[in-house]
Amino acid sequence: MSVQKRRASIWLILGIMIPLLCAAGKQSLTSTWKRWLEDDVSYIITAKEKEVFLALKSDKEREVFEEAFWLQRDPTPGTPDNEFKTGHYLRLKYADDIFGRSSMKRGRETERGRIYILLGRPISTQRFEGGGQNLNPCELWHYQGDTALGLPPFFYVLFYKEDPNSEFKIYSPGFDGPNRLIQGSFQGNLDRQAAYEQIKDASAELAEASLTLIPGTGGDALSTASSFSSDFLIAGIQSLPEKKVKSNWAVAFAKNSEIITIDHTINYLPADSSLFVHQADGQNILHAVIEPRRLTMSQYESKIYAPLKLNIKVAGSNGSLVHQEEKDIPIEIAESDFAGIAKRVVAVGDVLPLVEGTFVLNYLLRNTESKEFTSLEETVVSPGKGAPSLSPLLVLYDVKPAPQGSGMAPFVFDNNKLFPNSGKTLAKGDPLQVYFEIYNPNEASGRGTLRFSVEGETAEVIRAKEPVAGRSYFLKTFSGAKFQPGYYTLSVVVIDASGRDIISAKERFAVSSLPSVPRPWRFDKLYPPANHPYYAMIRAYEYLGLGDPAQAASTVESLYDKDNPNIAVAVLLARAYFEMEDDTRVVSLLESVRKQENAEANLLLGKSLYRLARYADALPVLEAAMTSIGQTVEILNLVGTSYLKLEQNERGLPHLVRSLEVNPNQPEIRKAVEAASKKN
Repeated sequence: MSVQKRRASIWLILGIMIPLLCAAGKQSLTSTWKRWLEDDVSYIITAKEKEVFLALKSDKEREVFEEAFWLQRDPTPGTPDNEFKTGHYLRLKYADDIFGRSSMKRGRETERGRIYILLGRPISTQRFEGGGQNLNPCELWHYQGDTALGLPPFFYVLFYKEDPNSEFKIYSPGFDGPNRLIQGSFQGNLDRQAAYEQIKDASAELAEASLTLIPGTGGDALSTASSFSSDFLIAGIQSLPEKKVKSNWAVAFAKNSEIITIDHTINYLPADSSLFVHQADGQNILHAVIEPRRLTMSQYESKIYAPLKLNIKVAGSNGSLVHQEEKDIPIEIAESDFAGIAKRVVAVGDVLPLVEGTFVLNYLLRNTESKEFTSLEETVVSPGKGAPSLSPLLVLYDVKPAPQGSGMAPFVFDNNKLFPNSGKTLAKGDPLQVYFEIYNPNEASGRGTLRFSVEGETAEVIRAKEPVAGRSYFLKTFSGAKFQPGYYTLSVVVIDASGRDIISAKERFAVSSLPSVPRPWRFDKLYPPANHPYYAMIRAYEYLGLGDPAQAASTVESLYDKDNPNIAVAVLLARAYFEMEDDTRVVSLLESVRKQENAEANLLLGKSLYRLARYADALPVLEAAMTSIGQTVEILNLVGTSYLKLEQNERGLPHLVRSLEVNPNQPEIRKAVEAASKKN
C-alpha cells in the first residue's frame, strides 16, 4: 500500500469513528422505561427507589431492578404468582376504564384513580348529587384500614365536584369544609353549620364525613380543629408506599448493582449484623457476623446446602476504594442435623485483616441458587498504634469454650467462642454478657480500674468495679434478675489511680417481656492461623488502596523468596514498587517469574520497561498481556506508543486508532495519531 493510500485509510477511520464515539455516553431512559416509571408505578414507588432507578446506567440493570421491585412487594415469595403485581395492574386498568370515562385525563391520573390504585376497591361506595339539598356531585368511599400502616380501622375518602362539569377532587374537611359540597349559587347563603345541616338532610353519613373522615371521632361543624386528623389521614394515604416497602433493598441494589445484575440476584433480605475489631499481637482483625432474616436452603439427596458468596468492599472515609474481595461460603448440612435448626435463622461469620484507619465496610451476602441477597454498610474504626482506647461493647447471647485448633475462626477470642447479640435484645431474666478490649494497653491502663454502670430509663440498676490487672480482653456477665422489660445503657470506664476517667464506651440494649428470644445458628468460615501469609497480603493490598506503597512493600517483603518465588507475592510486591516508581526493582522481580505467564505480572513488567524506555523489550511482554487481558485502552496505548517510539508507525497506528474507538476522549493520543499519520 502506498504512503498516500495508507494515510488516507487512517484518516477515513478517524473521520468515521471519532464523531460517532464522541456522541456515546450514558444510556438515556427509553420510552418503555419512562412509561413504567411515570405511568405504571408512579403512585407506589418510593422516593429512594425512584432515585436509584434514575441513576441506573443500562436497560439490563433496569430489568433486574424492575424484577426486584415487584419481588419486594410479593405477599407470597417463592410461589409462581405475584398477587400484588397482578392486582396493581388490574387496578390501573379499572381506573382507566371507569374513572377515565368522564374525564379529559386517563383514569389513573385522576384523584379517584390515584386513591383506587393506592387503596384498592372500597368496602362500599355512595353517590350523591343535586336533590332538594342542592348538593354538588359527591362520592363517599368507605375503607377498612390497616392499623399497622398507621391507618384507622375504618375511614372515609370523599370526592366532590365544584360544579357538574369539573373533575372529582379529594375532599378535605379542614381545607374545604361542608360549604364546598353545596352547589355554588347556594354556598353564599349558608354558614358552615347550616351547610352541615343541609347535607345531613340528604345523608347523615355524608354529613359526618364532611366534618371528619374517621367515623366515630365526632366533629364540630363550627370549628376546623377536629378535622386535623382527617388531613393527616389524607397525607398518610399519599405516603403509603414509603410505609409498605422499606427502601433498604434499593440502597443495597445501588451499591452492588454490577454484581446483582450479572448473576440476577434480586430477592433482598433484611439482616442484622455485628462487626468488631479484635487486636492481637499488634494486628487488627475485623470479625463480622451477618444474620439474614431468612435464608433459603436447598436439598440434594440427603444434603442440605446453600451456596453463598460474600463480597466485601473496604472504602476510606472519603469514599475511595481501599480493598475488595469475593469469598465462597458453601454451607452444607446433613439432613439429620438440619432437623433441629430448620426453624432458626442463619448467621454467617467471617474475618478480614484490617489496617489502621476509619473505613466504611460494605458486605454483600448472596445465595447464588435462590437469588437472595442482603447487604450492610457500617463505619468501622481500626485502631492504630498510640494511646489506649476502649473497643465497642459487644453484647452477647452466649459464650462457649473455643474448640482447640490452629486456625482462625470468627469471634474466637482468648479461648472463648462468642455469639454476638446483633439485635441487642435480652429475654426477660437473661444475663447481660458483654465482651470488650483495651486497644494499645499501656502501664497506666493496666493499673487502672474498670467501672461498670447499667442505667434503665429512670434509674441506675447496676454499678460495679474491678481492677484491670494488666488485662486487654474482658468478658463480663451481669445477672438479669434486676432487669425489667425496657431499654438500658451499659457504660464501661477505665479510671486511673487518682480516679480520673481515661477511656470509656457505651452501648444500648433492650430487655424483652418475652421468656425467650429466637437465636440464629451460625456458620463460620474458617481461616488459617494468624501468621499465615494471607493476612499480610490483604493488609498490603489495603495499604496500596490507601496510597501507601512503601508500607505495602514493607508488609510483604519478608514473604518473598527469590530462590523459590511465589507469583502472587511477587506481583503484589511489584505493584508496590511500581507505585513507588522503582521500575528497576519491578523488572528484576518480575523477570524471575516470566515463565509462570501471569497476565498481571506481564502488564506490570511491560509498563516498567516502557517507563525505562526499553520499548523493544516492553513490546513482547505487553502483547502477551494483551492476549490474556484483552485490548484495554491502557495496553493499546502502551503498545501503539512503543511502536511509534521505535519509528514503526505503520504497526503502532492501528493500536492507537483502536484505543480511540474504545475511548475517544484522549486528546494526547489523538495528537500522536495525527502526527504519526503526517510522517507517513
